[in-house]
Amino acid sequence: MVGDLMKSRGNGDMRFFIDETLDFNLFGNYQITSGEYLFTLKDFINKKFNVKPGGTITWFGDPYNAKLDLNAYYPLKTSLYNIMPSIERDNWTHKSNVHVDIHLQNDLMNPDIEFDISLPKAEETAKQTVKNLIYNEEAKNQQVFSLLILNKFIPENQNIISENTSRTNGATTSEVLSNQLGNMISSFTDEFEIGFNYSPGDSISDDELSIVMSTQQFNDRLLINTNLGVAPSNALNKDPNSFIGDVDVEYKLSRDGNLRLHAFNESNEYDLSNQSQSRYTQGVGAYYKQSFNSFGELFCEMTNIFRRKSNKCNQCDEPKSTRECP
Repeated sequence: MVGDLMKSRGNGDMRFFIDETLDFNLFGNYQITSGEYLFTLKDFINKKFNVKPGGTITWFGDPYNAKLDLNAYYPLKTSLYNIMPSIERDNWTHKSNVHVDIHLQNDLMNPDIEFDISLPKAEETAKQTVKNLIYNEEAKNQQVFSLLILNKFIPENQNIISENTSRTNGATTSEVLSNQLGNMISSFTDEFEIGFNYSPGDSISDDELSIVMSTQQFNDRLLINTNLGVAPSNALNKDPNSFIGDVDVEYKLSRDGNLRLHAFNESNEYDLSNQSQSRYTQGVGAYYKQSFNSFGELFCEMTNIFRRKSNKCNQCDEPKSTRECP
């Protein structure tokens, strides 16, 4: 995909054919559950996007002529200071969670690309400000490439080209070194993926260092993702939450992964209007996911979870006209 690289996990019903002339044909629909998309642009951008579940790749014969439809995001933390009204800027020196979103569709080898920007944890004031800022494609792309190259927003009347070259090189170099260090450590073990994120600060925001680790244990039934780090405070930064301690744990209760337990601890976005705000939000719960063609099929699948293997309802796989679930 134009020099880019994608790797993913997923499932689907695929059919492979090789004829007498050794021509290879591929048919089927592949559904993505997780993955990474490496977006590159000459020597300026080399960013790893997280692929969201639900994307699809569909083949109709030619392996290189598939249709793609997926969404991914590049997460970063940066200050909203530069895009806020001047009267409010001093209240926005802390760093916020920002996603650069990307939508890839149509041809696999040369997809149409659409960008967007979202603030997953921010208050509505901040979300509306960003929405007003990216009112057209030119303004949106300007901020997207500023986030990808400089790791920050730029004022509305400023061009990204006018930014200090040393700042651009510093942001790019720090990310390259962080990625290389993470890849080197991860190469020593197959059980853990480890990454280092270093975000250089400036006169407004602080330096920030975090360690990201993910692992899958017990035959991929236990999934753990962590993001631990620290951001030193300065005189301008009013955010007291200098420690980062995000943990996300999932356990697959069923072998197919449809029934899961989920627990998490995540840092809250700093809210100026809520001085009694807790530093973290915790939660625990269970969820079940199942595709079905009728309520009878759904009931059959759900009851099978709690049955012994010898007593499972086999009618769930039969045609609708003959299916009977107890």
